[in-house]
Amino acid sequence: MRALFRASSIALATSLVVVGIAGGQASQPAPAPLKIGYINSAQLLAQAPGRAEAEAQFDREVGVYRQQIQRMDDSLRTLMAAFDRDAPKLDSVTRETRRTSIGQKEVEYQQRARGLDSTMQARQAQLVKR
Repeated sequence: MRALFRASSIALATSLVVVGIAGGQASQPAPAPLKIGYINSAQLLAQAPGRAEAEAQFDREVGVYRQQIQRMDDSLRTLMAAFDRDAPKLDSVTRETRRTSIGQKEVEYQQRARGLDSTMQARQAQLVKR
């Protein structure tokens, strides 16, 4: 990903130099026509060396995080389904205790999911810097 960033930076710098040179030539007595070049940055990024490897590595790492989040979601859904099924049979104290427990688990899972999301974003930023 760092190579992708370098390639796009080089492309941008090159285009600025070309425009600067053209601007410098325009100040001469015989003005030359302004030439503007088009750079397909998407193509440059797609062809950057190491892009495929960095993307594959990121996808593997993100897959692990997504699996963790999916397991937490499945666990919470199972707890909620069991509670919904058993709630009519429970006394009010037990029902409220289980409801509170499920709510706490939900909060814990949300915090963990946010943490994993932050980790994924930080990892992506690291790969882009390379």
